[in-house]
Amino acid sequence: MSFRTLALLGFALLVSPAAARAAPATVRVFEAEVHAQPDPSSPVIHTFTENTRLSVSEDVVNGFRKVRLPDGKVGYVEDGAVALTAARPPAARPRAGAPPPPPFAPPPPPYATPPPPGRPAYYPVRRYYDPTAFRHVGFFLRFDLGLGYLGTSSSSASTSVNTLGFDSAHGVGGELGLAVGGAIAENVLLGGHFWGASAFSPTIRAGGTSIPTGGDFSVTLFGIGPSLDYYIMPQNIYLTVTPSLTWVRFSDFGSFDTAAGFGTRFALGKEWWVTGHWGLGLAGWFAFSFNKEDSGGPTWRTYAGGLGFSMTLN
Repeated sequence: MSFRTLALLGFALLVSPAAARAAPATVRVFEAEVHAQPDPSSPVIHTFTENTRLSVSEDVVNGFRKVRLPDGKVGYVEDGAVALTAARPPAARPRAGAPPPPPFAPPPPPYATPPPPGRPAYYPVRRYYDPTAFRHVGFFLRFDLGLGYLGTSSSSASTSVNTLGFDSAHGVGGELGLAVGGAIAENVLLGGHFWGASAFSPTIRAGGTSIPTGGDFSVTLFGIGPSLDYYIMPQNIYLTVTPSLTWVRFSDFGSFDTAAGFGTRFALGKEWWVTGHWGLGLAGWFAFSFNKEDSGGPTWRTYAGGLGFSMTLN
């Protein structure tokens, strides 16, 4: 073999694409032009968009690297248009029978702040480090204020209350209440409840005939007893039941109280959190009571109901 033949074979090996070692790379410009020769004035034969993964030569010639095109041909791309990426080492195969490696858990930094206490899933998005915020636990206080209707009637048509002879009274009125207690379990509250409903200037009747009152007459139903509240979460809907010791007061220029009797107040409402411990709500309420006028006298049957507002501290 002649010297000229050996020289041609060596040159062919040097310029052959297979002789260049390939390296993975990524296009880091908006658009990378591929030239036919390592010369910016040579024709553009292809373009690659940003973040395209390529296979380029490790060596640089005249500021260009060889690149393999999708059709298998070879072109030249500027070195500054691509960024070499490290090849991932092959994953080690586990030995037969070897236990799987434990999951990696980075150690906590020194003097790290402890995480906040656990809280129910229905908490608002804001993070509170108070474990009792937005929960019905611990101390409990509620104010009730509302409007409604009250009516009372006697079991006898011929009765006299404080020298005014009538057997029924009814009219629009208001309601006021205060409950204090605590949670016996989360969302279950037990407390003492004092409440009252009153009708001012009601219509009074005797035997079906209206009697004028002069505008100063009022009928008030009072009750006091244990209240049991249950909250449905996360809707924050509550149900209240208060079996009570009750009495009815008739007031004009003076006042007359019936004997103590039995009654119950019910309420069903919904509250909205305004802070971590205060909630404002709206509720429908109903109450009834049975009271004797005096020992051996007729029985007054009283009922009341309406719509009220609540303000609760937990």
